[in-house]
Amino acid sequence: MATKAIAKLAKRLASDLLKEAGINSEAPTPVPLQKIAKALDVPVVYREMDSPLRAEAVIWERTAAQPSLFGDVKAEIWGQGIQKRFALAHELSHRVAHLWLAKGQTESWTNKDWKDFLDEFAGHLLLPNSLLLSVVNPNTPLELTIQWIDLVHRQLRVSISCLLKRLNDADYEGILRLANGALVATPALSAKQKTNYAPRIQTICAPRQWFIPSNRRLSSLGLHSLSKLFWNADPFTIGIAEDKLIVLQRPDWQSISVNQTFHYVIYPIRSGEQKVMLATFRGPHQILS
Repeated sequence: MATKAIAKLAKRLASDLLKEAGINSEAPTPVPLQKIAKALDVPVVYREMDSPLRAEAVIWERTAAQPSLFGDVKAEIWGQGIQKRFALAHELSHRVAHLWLAKGQTESWTNKDWKDFLDEFAGHLLLPNSLLLSVVNPNTPLELTIQWIDLVHRQLRVSISCLLKRLNDADYEGILRLANGALVATPALSAKQKTNYAPRIQTICAPRQWFIPSNRRLSSLGLHSLSKLFWNADPFTIGIAEDKLIVLQRPDWQSISVNQTFHYVIYPIRSGEQKVMLATFRGPHQILS
C-alpha cells in the first residue's frame, strides 16, 4: 500500500475514534487521551523510567475476571509529560489497528508501512485538523516563531515535532498556509548506512513550494553555522544565525540555495545528555530576488 493511502487511512480512523469517544476537537484544549483509552478499554499505567534503554511505552495483554468487548490489554508508559502523550497515542493506535483493521488490509504491509500508519494515526489523534484550526487563522499565512511554537505545543500538550509535522501536513493539504518554515534537529546516524553521527533534520515544516528531506545532516543542507551552534550555543537562549539553505523547489524539483536568517534555540533533554534544536526560517515569498 502506498504511503499516501496509509496516511489517509490513519487519518480517517483517528477521526472515527475521536467521534466514537465523544471528543470535541474544535476547542483549543488538549485531546483527552485517558478518555479515549477508556473508550477502548485500555487501562493506562505510568511508571518511572528506570533505564535510558527502556522503551517509552508498550501495550501488554492483561488478565481480567471478565473480558471486555474491546479485548484485554493495558498500556504501560514510562514517565509522564508532553513527550509521553505521543507514546500513549502510539499505543492506542496499536489497539485500533487490532480492532478495526482486517487481516487482508495489512498482510502486505512492511515494517515501514506499520510505522507510518502508527505514527500518522497518533499525530492525527493528538492534533486533528479541527484542533489545528482552533489556534490558526486559515485565511492568513501562519508566521512561525519560536515563541508561538513554544506556546502552542504547551497549550495543546503535544511535542514540538508533532506540532510541526501536523502543520506541514495541513499546509500540504491546503487546510492552512505557512508563511515560513521551522525545523527540529537532533544528533543521529544516517538512516540507511548508520554512519556519520551529526545534527540531522528530525522534523521539517516548510511551505509546500519547498521540499527538505528529513534525516539529512544540517551541514549537507548548507547549514554549517547551525551545525556548529547545535553543539556550542547556550541552552534556552534564542539566537540568530545566517546560513545558506539548500532546498528542492516544486514543481520542477530544482535544487536551489537561498540565504537565510535563522532564529534558533537549544533544548537539553534527559539531564543534558542529549539536546534538540528548534529553528525557524523564511519562506519563498519572503526572500527577495
